[in-house]
Amino acid sequence: MKKIIVLSILAVILFSSCKKDTPTSNCTGVTISINSSKLDPTNCQSNGSITLTATPNGSYTFSINNGPYQSTNIFNNLSAGTYTFIAKNADGCISDSITISLIATPCTLSTSSVLGTYKTTAATIQADAQSPVVDDYATWLPCEKDNLITFSTGGVFATSEGTTSCTPPTDPISANWILTGNSLTITYMGMVIPAGTISDFTCNSFKITSIDSTTGEISVSTLTRQ
Repeated sequence: MKKIIVLSILAVILFSSCKKDTPTSNCTGVTISINSSKLDPTNCQSNGSITLTATPNGSYTFSINNGPYQSTNIFNNLSAGTYTFIAKNADGCISDSITISLIATPCTLSTSSVLGTYKTTAATIQADAQSPVVDDYATWLPCEKDNLITFSTGGVFATSEGTTSCTPPTDPISANWILTGNSLTITYMGMVIPAGTISDFTCNSFKITSIDSTTGEISVSTLTRQ
């Protein structure tokens, strides 16, 4: 009798386990559609967004670029590019994927579009306008090439060490900056320094050309966004 009771209990447990593994619904014939609205990013910033809704009405999770499903239907802080989305309902049924493209507005030079952190990726010097151009960047140490330059909101300008520190470490600089047209001015410890003229501005980099008013020396630095 005990053996029969034990076998009966095992049968109930196994039956219950099988029931739990059985899908709660059949997705055959279920069609899920995704509707979307978007806000394209502006001025080189990652401030685009995409909002999704799915039909028929119900509870959904969403996957972006084949990543894990998440409960939010609003995806913020997006840069220009193409994104793929899939919706899944509470029963595990999934939609066909949809592709949405965000297109950035033209990258024009302004105080807001300059904001960010950069590294110097090229630097040249001329003794004067008639002299040959010398590659000054080739003489820089790796730890100097690694230094960071940050233009922050509120006109705050700062330099800092990158992942590679010089020995002794490079002294950080905290100053203020202002952009007037394409002219960049730095104010450091009360001294106004005409840093130079910005040219070749893109979303990712720009050049700063400075001319020494005393010697006529011309320096051109290329800053690349990190």
